[in-house]
Amino acid sequence: LGLAACAMLLQQLGCDRRRTMFATIVFGFNPIYFVLSLTFMSDITFTATSVFSILFFSRYLLERRMGSLLAAMFFGLWATSIRQPGMFLPIAMFLTAIAVAPRRRGLLLMTGANVIVNWGFLKGLNAWMIAHHTLPAVYLDSVNLFGRLLPDAHITAHAVVQLAGQMFWYFRGALEFVGWSVFPLVAWRLPSMVRD
Repeated sequence: LGLAACAMLLQQLGCDRRRTMFATIVFGFNPIYFVLSLTFMSDITFTATSVFSILFFSRYLLERRMGSLLAAMFFGLWATSIRQPGMFLPIAMFLTAIAVAPRRRGLLLMTGANVIVNWGFLKGLNAWMIAHHTLPAVYLDSVNLFGRLLPDAHITAHAVVQLAGQMFWYFRGALEFVGWSVFPLVAWRLPSMVRD
């Protein structure tokens, strides 16, 4: 389903069939994506729901149909329920709405409310898991990073250096993941990009 959503998104953005097929195959057989699809980890489900959210939001921007916006919000909430970084989807929708249609108050209100709903849902889910003793061991590690590095709310030079090091480590990991994901596409397109 995630690969189908990827292919539909590429087609929707104007890719021809050949490029869409190639990009979808590269995405599906990326070593990280492929290996994780054979495990119990939630990375693939999270990716699929995120791509569906992006697909429907981009469709909304093209067609202005309320059903597409609601579907984008639904899949964004679903992604948030799987992994906390899903919270970036409603934030991205809201910022995009500000950039693309700053005068459309209804859209701004809906996407702004969507951020609040996702945040409230995430806080409620955390509270429910804590109350029922079902919170995974490392579930809040990234969220509690600031609390561990700044325990007494005193910002020291050492804490800032530690925080910067952790943020750099996360950022580097994200760049590596994205880099390996897009490398085959860049290698395929590089000759024509150089000629242009």
